[in-house]
Amino acid sequence: MWRELLGAPPATADENFFDAGGHSLLAVRLAGRLEATAGRRVPLRRILGAPTVRGIAAVCHEVRKEARG
Repeated sequence: MWRELLGAPPATADENFFDAGGHSLLAVRLAGRLEATAGRRVPLRRILGAPTVRGIAAVCHEVRKEARG
């Protein structure tokens, strides 16, 4: 997903989305793809607050956990 959006080689766990060439419009697309994959809405503000591969994975995990209640 990261590589497709950024047209970049695979990222390391701590690579920053914005340092790798991402911008706000691509972050919106990333949020949409994460939602389609996870089946849950992933708030854009949370992605922006954790813009690394590791951070975004943690956000997705938290969103799933919150949905389970």
